Amino acid sequence: MEVMAEVPTPDDSDSGVSGMQQAGDASEVAATPAPLEGQLLQQTFIGLVAGSPDKYGGRQNAPIISAFIRDSAYDKDQARLLAAQKQRELDEATSKLHAKELEYARLEEKFNASFRTNIVQKVCTFFSPIALSLAVDLFKANSNSSYLIGAIGLGLVLTNFIPGKGKN
Repeated sequence: MEVMAEVPTPDDSDSGVSGMQQAGDASEVAATPAPLEGQLLQQTFIGLVAGSPDKYGGRQNAPIISAFIRDSAYDKDQARLLAAQKQRELDEATSKLHAKELEYARLEEKFNASFRTNIVQKVCTFFSPIALSLAVDLFKANSNSSYLIGAIGLGLVLTNFIPGKGKN
């Protein structure tokens, strides 16, 4: 696409264009107006029916059409209110669901950590008396390794008294 530097003069002198067009200022462009909504649209249709009832079924049908428009507008407003109420309820339920999902994830992690800790404590409980009895036997035999094995056995017993992480 070729960009033109100047606006060409019109071929037809009767076109209503002088050929002296200037680029406009972007700040002069007005914002797009809001669509017809609320009572304005309803009143516009009722005004059309009242202004020329012959085009809308005659004078007998004009009040019926106006009543139909009012009834439809009322139903639309009620539907919007109901939809807004249901959206608030949905947002509240979604918020509660997310809170419960977070709570479930925390409890599941806590349960898994507790299960792993429980296994470690059971293993330590099983091996601690073995290590302590072996340390006593080595102490009776005057072995220097009895102190090391006794410390390990005592450490295994003490792991049962380490509290779990986090809140209870």
